[in-house]
Amino acid sequence: MNNLFTLCLSLSLSGTLLAFALVLLRPILRQFSKRWNYYIWLLVLMRMLLPFGPETKEEPILQSIGQNPLTEAAAGLSPLKYGNGFSISDPSGPMSAVSLSSMLESHIFSVVWLALALLLLLRKLYLYGQAASAIRSQSKEAAEGPLPTVLQKVKAAMGIKRSITVCTNSFIKAPLLTGLVRPTMVLPAQVYSNTELEYIFMHELTHYRRGDLFYKWLVEITLCLHWFNPMVYWIRKQVSRHCELSCDEAVISRFDSHRRKSYGNVLLDAAGSDIESKRNRLALSLNEDGKLLAERLRAISHYKQASKSVRFLTLTLTVVLLCAAIAAGMATGCSLKENGQSAPMQSAAPAAETMILERVTMERYEGEDGHPYVHDVRTNNTKKTIVRVQCGMLAFDKEGNPLKIDWRSTDSQSEKTYLCLSEDTLIEILPGETFDEFGGWSLNIFGTDANVAKIAYVLYCDKEIECKDGSLWKNPDFENWRASYEGKKIDVKLLENYYPYVQAVAF
Repeated sequence: MNNLFTLCLSLSLSGTLLAFALVLLRPILRQFSKRWNYYIWLLVLMRMLLPFGPETKEEPILQSIGQNPLTEAAAGLSPLKYGNGFSISDPSGPMSAVSLSSMLESHIFSVVWLALALLLLLRKLYLYGQAASAIRSQSKEAAEGPLPTVLQKVKAAMGIKRSITVCTNSFIKAPLLTGLVRPTMVLPAQVYSNTELEYIFMHELTHYRRGDLFYKWLVEITLCLHWFNPMVYWIRKQVSRHCELSCDEAVISRFDSHRRKSYGNVLLDAAGSDIESKRNRLALSLNEDGKLLAERLRAISHYKQASKSVRFLTLTLTVVLLCAAIAAGMATGCSLKENGQSAPMQSAAPAAETMILERVTMERYEGEDGHPYVHDVRTNNTKKTIVRVQCGMLAFDKEGNPLKIDWRSTDSQSEKTYLCLSEDTLIEILPGETFDEFGGWSLNIFGTDANVAKIAYVLYCDKEIECKDGSLWKNPDFENWRASYEGKKIDVKLLENYYPYVQAVAF
C-alpha cells in the first residue's frame, strides 16, 4: 500500500512539473486559441491520474504496489541477489500473520492519504447532490413559449438531437446547465428577447456538447487524489477560467463584430446581475468574478482567427508537451518497476516477532565427489529460543518451471516430489541470533537425480516452529503458500524477489 502512495506522489510531481512548464510558457500560450489553452490542462490531469506509458506493462506496476497475481501471501516481495546463482527475496510476509495495528502503523501515510481522498470525494458528491436537488425543487419547466422554441432552434443549428429540458428559477441570477445524466438548462425567471435567448442557449449548449461537466468532475477527482498538492487547486482555477473563455470563443467564432458586441452585452447583463446579488456577501468572489468578466469581454472584443504561424507553433508545442507527458509516464513506470524489484516493501523494524529466512543458496561439499546441498540462513527475531523447525521446500529451474526432486536421496524407496517437508531438531537458535551453521539439506548423494543440476531457485516456508519452553507456532499461511507455488510455473521475477522471507510469529 505504501507503494501506491509513492505512485501517487510520483504522478503528482510529474504533473506539477508539466503544469510549471505551462506557466513558464504563458507569454507564448496567450497567442494560442482559448480552446487549446483549455484542453491542454487535460494532458496535465491525465499525467496525474494515469501511471502508464506506452511501453509500461501492467503486471510490473501491479506487482510493485503489492498485488501478487498468485496469492496475497506472496505479496510485497522485493529482490536481493546472492552468490552461487541463487536469487534471494524480500517479502513483507504473510498478510494474515501480521496484526492489523502493525499494518496500519507501517502504512499510516497511505491510510491518511486515501481516507482524506475518499472523504473529499464523498463530500463533493453530497454537496453536488444537495445543490442539484435544490435547483430542481425550485425550478419550473418551461413547456411552451419562447424558451423551448428558441432552444429547439439553437439545438437544430448546432446539430444536437438529445432532449434537453429548459426551466426557470427565481432564486438564481445567471443561466446554468446542470445534470450529467439528464441535462437541464436553468434560466433566471425574467423576460428575455429572442436574441438574448439565442446567445444564452448557444453558450450553455456549447458547454454541453463539449462535455464540460465531465471535464470539471475529472478535475475534482484529481483534486481529491492529490489533495496535498497546492498546484492542483490552482489548476482547477485555470480550467474553470479557460472553460468560460474557450466557450465564448467557440460561440463568437462565426460572429461579425456587431454580433460579438451584442453577445458581450448579454454576457455583461447576466454576470452583472449575478455580481450584484453577491455584493456584501462574497467580496473575494466579487473581485474574482470581476476579473474573469473583464477578461472574457476583452477576449470577445479582440477576437481574431489564428495565423498560420501561430497554428504551426500550436501544433509543435502540443507534440512537445505530449512527448514530455509520455516520457514522464514511462519514467514513472520504470521507477515503479525498479522499486518493486529492489526495495523491500516492509517496515525497517517489524512490530511483530518474526522468523526471517535471510537467504537460501546451493552449495557443494569439498572434494571431487562432494555432493550438493541446500544451505539456509535464518534470524530468530522472537524472545524465545527455538529448538525445532519444520520447513517446506520447493525447487524451480531458471525459467521458473517446478522441479520434482529426490529430496531424500539416501532413501532408495523415496520418490521424486515437488514439495519436501524437512525437520531440523539439532538446532538451538537464541533470541536475536542469525543461524548460519555449516552444511544443509543434502541432495543427489548417489548422482542419480539429473533434476538437481537444473535447480536455480529453492523456496522455503516454515510450517512449524517449536521453542525450548515447549510453545509451538503453526504457520496459518503454509497451505496458501503451498497452493500458490507447488507444481506451478512461477514468474522468475517473483522467484528472484522471494528472500529475505519474513514470517510474523505468534506463540
